[in-house]
Amino acid sequence: MTRLGALLAALLGSAALAATLQVTPLSLEIDLRRSKAGSVTVTNTGRDAARYRVPVLRVSQDGQETLQPAPDVVLNPATFTVAAGARQVLRAGFTGAAPMNAEAAYRVVVQQVPLPGSAATVSSLLSVGVPLYVRTRDGEPDVTFWTERTAQGSVLVARNVGGRRAVLANLSVPGRTLGSLVLVAGGEMRWPVTEGVDRVTFQAGGGQARAATVAAR
Repeated sequence: MTRLGALLAALLGSAALAATLQVTPLSLEIDLRRSKAGSVTVTNTGRDAARYRVPVLRVSQDGQETLQPAPDVVLNPATFTVAAGARQVLRAGFTGAAPMNAEAAYRVVVQQVPLPGSAATVSSLLSVGVPLYVRTRDGEPDVTFWTERTAQGSVLVARNVGGRRAVLANLSVPGRTLGSLVLVAGGEMRWPVTEGVDRVTFQAGGGQARAATVAAR
């Protein structure tokens, strides 16, 4: 696997492996035109039984990413124990109002919790986040970049006005690498940059490097 392929697998991929916790797939889509449910499989590859809880969070990006409880996605079971070498299939069902113009983004967080009587600490336990996207129509990402001057200095803004998430790998401006991210539909992220930045480069969806002009606002 190429370096970019490994990155995209981490952001979007089909499996996650964290020590003795394996989760498949790592990215789940529910197309409400076909179904209101999807499934995730949790496998305990360790030598001992493990207990998990799985909250579902709504993802929003308004300059920074925030996660909030998502009552419109119901997971069953939400708390369970898996024997060593066994697996548990989780059913995710969407119960909210259908998103009309763009996919909605969530995160299914598989968290290991201590077994009753266990001496394990929370910090030593495992956690894997599974992106979940709910949509009613096909769409494409549409990302625009610009800079703004604030009291703290110049910031680069990326906004996705399209109907689908955008995978931005190896995002950089002259002299600085900003990293990689998934910019959700309708989302906006910001980074402090030096004044005068007029272009960004990135790889979108595993393709070749692209450059975009940055306008000042």
